[in-house]
Amino acid sequence: MEEEHVPAGEAPEGTRPAEAGDIPSKGTKPEKRLSEEEILRRRKYVVIPAFVLVFLAVLY
Repeated sequence: MEEEHVPAGEAPEGTRPAEAGDIPSKGTKPEKRLSEEEILRRRKYVVIPAFVLVFLAVLY
């Protein structure tokens, strides 16, 4: 069976392109609001390692 070259952005013959409505909404989590404590805790997990990396880069 021969495969034909399909230009980028086009669907091969016999298939239909995905539509925005085809995406199932099952399994999506409801938006969760973070408390102030959780925001500060997550910020620490990002900021402290970033400062350590910057410090080590300056020493290098």
